[in-house]
Amino acid sequence: MQQTVGSSVRKLNGKWQSIIRIKVNGKWKQVDTKYGFKTKAEANNWISKNIGKYTKTYQINGYEDITLRELKEIFINYKKDKVRYNTMVSITTALNKPTPYDDRKVKTLTKMDLENIVNGINKPYVTRRYKEIFNFAIKTLEMDIKNPTKNLKQQKDYKEKVIANRKQFENIIRPIFINKPNYLLYIEIGYNTGLRAGEIAGLTYADIFPNYLIVNKQWDYKHKTFAVTKTKNSNRKVPISNSLYKKIIEYKQTQSVISMDNRIFTNNNIRALVANYFRKQLKDTELQGFTPHSLRHSYATNLIINGIDFKTVAGILGDTVETVMKTYSHYTEQGYKQVERLINSI
Repeated sequence: MQQTVGSSVRKLNGKWQSIIRIKVNGKWKQVDTKYGFKTKAEANNWISKNIGKYTKTYQINGYEDITLRELKEIFINYKKDKVRYNTMVSITTALNKPTPYDDRKVKTLTKMDLENIVNGINKPYVTRRYKEIFNFAIKTLEMDIKNPTKNLKQQKDYKEKVIANRKQFENIIRPIFINKPNYLLYIEIGYNTGLRAGEIAGLTYADIFPNYLIVNKQWDYKHKTFAVTKTKNSNRKVPISNSLYKKIIEYKQTQSVISMDNRIFTNNNIRALVANYFRKQLKDTELQGFTPHSLRHSYATNLIINGIDFKTVAGILGDTVETVMKTYSHYTEQGYKQVERLINSI
C-alpha cells in the first residue's frame, strides 16, 4: 500500500533542518532528518532527493495481504469474551458460511463482491456482520483499504416469519410438550408474555406477581450467570393472566428443590432443547420453521392484530416503537386486507 509521507523544514540557530515523517497507526513518526543547511532551498532539495525511499509500496502491519477467510477468523477470535453468547452465535453463524470470495485478498474486494456475498446467503443479519468485519479491519487493524460495505443495503428477509395464533398454539404446539412440564411452562411464558429467550431463562420466582412479571435481567448462557438486559428499554413490567400465574405457582410446587438463585428454569440448554423439539415435531406441518423466538413474534403479532397500538406493544416487548413498526407493521396491513375482504363479501 502507499505509505503516507510528510516533510518539513525549520530554522534553528541560524541554520536549516530537513525532516521526513511517515504516518504509522495513525501517528506521525520521524524517520529521517538532516541539519546544517545554509539556505531553505538547500534543505528542500535534500528532502526531494531522499523522500522517495519512504514512498515505496510496502506492508505496514502484517494485515495488508490477508484473505477474507483470515479476516473473519481474526474478527471471531477478537470478539470472543467481548460479546454475549447469543451475539457470538449470530456472528459465527453469519461469518462461517462459506463464500466463493473467502480466499480473495481483502484489499481486492469491491462493493459488488460484497453484494454478491450477502445476496448469496440472503439473510438480513449477514449484511450487518460483514459491515462489522470491514469496520474492524479499518479501525482496529488499521488496514488502509476502502470499505466495500459502505452504503451496502441491509438485505431483507423475504421468508415470512412463522407465527402461531391461539388455536394453533393450543392444538399443535402445547401437545408436543405435554410430558415435558418444564418445556411446557417455558413456551407458555414465551407465547403469553413475548419475553426474549434470555429473559425467560433469567426469570426467578421473585419476579412473578399475580397480575404481572418483572424483567430486570437476563441469563448469560455462555458464562452461566445473570446479566443486564439487552437494552435500557428491556427493563419493564409485563402483564400476565391469572391462568399463567397459576401455572407458574403450580410448577414451583412440583419442584423438589429450588435453586440457590431462585431461577424458574435451571437447565442452561432449555432454549436449544425446545428449539430441537420444534424442529423435529413441527417438520412438514403448517408451523414448520417455528422457533423459540417465534413465541415472541406470535405474542407481538397477536397484540397488534387485536388493535393494541405500537407504543404499548413496544413497551411490553422492551423494544423501541421504531423497531416494532419496522418488524410488525405488515401484519396490520394483512389485517386491513382481511377487513376489506370481509366488507366486500357482505
